[in-house]
Amino acid sequence: MEKHDMSKKKQDINKEESQLTVSLKSNALILRFGKDDGLLRSAMNIETNELYEMMETDFSIEGTGFEFHAHDMALCDSKSEANGVRFVYCNAFAKVEVYWRLMPHWHFAEKHVFIFFKKDCDLTKVAVSQLSIANESIAMVCYKYPQFDILDAVPLHQSWGLRREPDTEPIKTWFGRTTAGGFFTGLEMPFDRSAINGKTLTLAFTPNLKIRNGEPFTCEPMYIGVYRREAKDDQAEKWKPQLDVGTGADIDGFNGAAAAGLKGVAAPKADEPKESVLPLPSESHAMTAMTSEILGPPRHGFNATLCACHSEMVFFEQYTAQSIEEDVNGLKVAAECGLEWMYHVPDTLTINALREGDKYRIAPIIRRFILEARKAGFKMGLGLPLTNTHPWSTLGTIYRPDRPEWARKVEGDVMGGINADNFKQHFGNCMGCKEFNEWYQAFIRQAIEDGHYESVGFDGDFWGSGAYYHTTIPVTCLAENHAHLPGDSNYACQKALDELYAMIRKVKPDCWIGAARPNMDLGVWSLRNVDSCFTTIETGTAKSNIAGGNEIRTASRIRVNHHFFPHWLDQSFIFPCFSNYPKYRDDLSKRPLWPSDHIDYILLSALSCNPTIVMNLPVKSGFADDDKQEIRKWIDWARKNEKFLMVRKDLFAWPSDDAIDGSAHICENEGLVFLFNPSPKALTAEFCLSDEETGWTNKGKAMVYSEYPADDGSIMEYQANDKVTWEMKPESAVVLRIK
Repeated sequence: MEKHDMSKKKQDINKEESQLTVSLKSNALILRFGKDDGLLRSAMNIETNELYEMMETDFSIEGTGFEFHAHDMALCDSKSEANGVRFVYCNAFAKVEVYWRLMPHWHFAEKHVFIFFKKDCDLTKVAVSQLSIANESIAMVCYKYPQFDILDAVPLHQSWGLRREPDTEPIKTWFGRTTAGGFFTGLEMPFDRSAINGKTLTLAFTPNLKIRNGEPFTCEPMYIGVYRREAKDDQAEKWKPQLDVGTGADIDGFNGAAAAGLKGVAAPKADEPKESVLPLPSESHAMTAMTSEILGPPRHGFNATLCACHSEMVFFEQYTAQSIEEDVNGLKVAAECGLEWMYHVPDTLTINALREGDKYRIAPIIRRFILEARKAGFKMGLGLPLTNTHPWSTLGTIYRPDRPEWARKVEGDVMGGINADNFKQHFGNCMGCKEFNEWYQAFIRQAIEDGHYESVGFDGDFWGSGAYYHTTIPVTCLAENHAHLPGDSNYACQKALDELYAMIRKVKPDCWIGAARPNMDLGVWSLRNVDSCFTTIETGTAKSNIAGGNEIRTASRIRVNHHFFPHWLDQSFIFPCFSNYPKYRDDLSKRPLWPSDHIDYILLSALSCNPTIVMNLPVKSGFADDDKQEIRKWIDWARKNEKFLMVRKDLFAWPSDDAIDGSAHICENEGLVFLFNPSPKALTAEFCLSDEETGWTNKGKAMVYSEYPADDGSIMEYQANDKVTWEMKPESAVVLRIK
């Protein structure tokens, strides 16, 4: 009788709740919202059967002279839509639309907030959501990324003395951990102002914008998702780089956070919990699956690009008739290797001279280079600096110097030069200036519509400097005539860059958009509409191809598993840097030697990571024809196996000096497994032919054989969930084919 009463009571509670709430449901997640206020009441993790009581208590909007909250507004409309629910709030100052979206196959939902102001105002802060987490069993963890500790382990960086201050990473994801699984949440943006107080989490950001009457303002989306713990979570301490990166405590490097402390901008505060240094494997897999869904699918396939400026070609100076001829000859060398894409730097002096109404005309000397590149089979990309016409050269200045009011306004004298140390005062345009952005977008649109380029890429930063990973910090501008309020212009600049990429995608949908700085340091949420993001270790690989291959795989693991990049957005950077740096230009002996041994190892390392590779080649000083043919062989192989390279599942072990690592690339009933043994001794590889470890879901027999190196043709037969073992020679790479 008592059991019957309890069951009836539970049914009554569920009935009452259904009358008071509205729900969204997918295969993995159930969200419930109050019918009377539209605020989130709870999240249900279907995979673990856990209910997370996370009462959404508020959203709020602040500006100069005003502040209002969810409870200050009337819920004037609500309706359920296909895969979503919409709530509309009103008051005398603004209308706010909240749209929650949850697709049937998603393990996460997005909250979109649209604000329509009824009068002019200065918007300073928006709290998209305030969550009060009631479950005592939930441990809250704040993970900040992207981190760049790996660069401390690269020999070239060790002598530079560069570092990024702790707790200045631009993105925060909050994990609520339980013993069975958990949830994750955050804002889809860099440099937000989210914080936690006890178990009340506020997801907020600071637009610092001037808003006009009737002008809609779209907030950065909030995400909330769920995950289930994996068996590998118990080994999470091993699931990280095995390199001795050190602490950097004795390095007196550039303090990017302190540089951001300009007028009106407070330095970031470390007020979040520090229970975890890295995410658990289950959390990484859930996050990367989400970012892949939001940013994908990929628009292109395999891509092999020549990095011209790191391959002895013109970068730092103006083109001359002689240098163009030398670069044309260099193109022929790269074409022999099978590369098909390249970027060139535009004519800086021509761009410097542009004025109102001028069109960018490609100089005849550069037009010849483009025509010769096309004859050699290359697709061309235009590489553009962001807010300075060439910040790596003394040629650089602001775009449109006849419009100095478009420049970023700073205190003190404006400085030029190459990568000025005091980059607070470097000479650059402000992307928070509406008039500059309109001109810059028109300039780029005209350049890509002329038909000379299949791709466009950007580099530089919001400050106007050449930038590096430790200098990507919140930007400031004191101008009073820009779209932002004086001081913090960071959000305005980020939005302008997002809009630039969206414009290119709309004008030329098939354009390959490549992002370098600032996106490569701002993190995954700055990569909407982008097709590739420049590599983490941009100074080239080690002298040894074994060490270089290990660096490539380690850096890519960090990008995917710690920075949550879809693997197809990352790039592998192959071979040392054969740059046209001024110190190398006149003395080729200062350039690194060409690494000929184990080329297969470094090329397969790159192909195992992502379908986009960038290559440094000594196209002027030359290298062996056999090596060119080896490169071409693997590029041709990659094109034939493109569909497998578009998917990736890492085996658990990370690259190290004394263990085997690898990755699986399975499409339906066929796939590849890459294995790497960097050790000087023979080792045995082991992996499970299962969905969890390799992505193999077929329940029948599996035929496994070595595609490279080719053996005697023997084929091993396995059943699903069998353990596969493979003997590997010292310092070797193996490609297994599974059918």
